[in-house]
Amino acid sequence: MAASNSTGTKAPPKHERQNLTTAIASNPLGYAKPPASMNPGPNAYALNCDGDCMAPEFNNGDTVICDPDNPAALGDYVVVWWKGGTAPPNIKRLALALPPRELWCGGDWFEAALVVEQINPRKRLAADLSRIEAVHKVLGKQEANHG
Repeated sequence: MAASNSTGTKAPPKHERQNLTTAIASNPLGYAKPPASMNPGPNAYALNCDGDCMAPEFNNGDTVICDPDNPAALGDYVVVWWKGGTAPPNIKRLALALPPRELWCGGDWFEAALVVEQINPRKRLAADLSRIEAVHKVLGKQEANHG
């Protein structure tokens, strides 16, 4: 499932994508009003869900609240940001605990991998962590008004 900014626009074409820091700064919580129990930190931001690969947990149009300062653990829903804006951010479930950040670029004898799951259809996916800019925990969602 891809994500778009809090204004509901699609991710821009590759050559127009912003870096992660700029993208987060330009997509603050905006109109999203997370409950206090979600406890979003000062760097929390909102993204709209685009697609149905994480349904029924996250549906097209839902708004997810993400917090880069809250570490993701095995089983958490996360937003995956790709280096260089090579793809829009993706929402998935963390299927394998993340290794320490210093191992993300791998080494001469190993490659560190991000292993995530999607729900619809159920599928496990892996990506070389050296291609990943960041993995941020999803604190929760605000459902889209479909009716």
